[in-house]
Amino acid sequence: MINRALGIVIKVIQIEDDLELCSVLVDEIEVKAYSFPKEVGHIITNDKVILNTTAVDLCLGSGGFHFIMGRYSSNMIKYIGKGHIMKLRYTPFQLKVCAVEEEDSPYQNKILGVTSIKGVPVIAGSLHSMLIPCVCGIKSVNNALRIGYIMTDGGALPIKISEAVRKLKVHKYLCGTVTVGHSYGGDLEAINLYSGIIAAKEILQAHIIIVLMGPGIVGTGTIWGNTALEVGQIINAVTTLEGTSYTIPRISFSDKRERHFGVQMPTE
Repeated sequence: MINRALGIVIKVIQIEDDLELCSVLVDEIEVKAYSFPKEVGHIITNDKVILNTTAVDLCLGSGGFHFIMGRYSSNMIKYIGKGHIMKLRYTPFQLKVCAVEEEDSPYQNKILGVTSIKGVPVIAGSLHSMLIPCVCGIKSVNNALRIGYIMTDGGALPIKISEAVRKLKVHKYLCGTVTVGHSYGGDLEAINLYSGIIAAKEILQAHIIIVLMGPGIVGTGTIWGNTALEVGQIINAVTTLEGTSYTIPRISFSDKRERHFGVQMPTE
């Protein structure tokens, strides 16, 4: 179910072309909401908007922000461009991308027939917050290494929501990003993890590839109810593609919850 509210935009801050942060009045209370222009168009002051308030209503870890679902407007938005692969398929928010695998892509010829990444190191982890420490650690050893980031769909789906990625790209610490599965908005789009890893090597020319979900891991108190289990699938993909697999452990001695104390295995 989706909790919704109506509001009027009183301020818009453009974070980048594909992400805006808006102040919205809802029942005379000012709230913050993210907007993705490629989905709803560019928001302007006094726009009447529909908000998705579900996560904030449930006090979940969305950063305290709502999301703009659409505007009351007769202006139609239509994006023309290459590609016919749909992400968020069969939902009201399904969107078109040009994936590296498809014929419309200028990159398809670079990955056709590739079945091996020939030992390229691929680092997998379970939390998006591992990205900056991992990249900075690598750069401190050898600043010349090209690092590619692959964002899976285990957490947030739009990569533009990631402040970590924005900061790393500003400092030119990443040679590029790939969004795989239903995640979207990377420098390259891929239908699945295997193609995404190949694209990072062959198209981005990455010397090292990091694979992590976006912000917002899902976890429960059950053995299998955790999106971090995808780490095993990442390792399998790297092995299949003849890469060299590394894993970032999740370690905490400050979280007193038993399942998060010490070294946490993906199945805990």
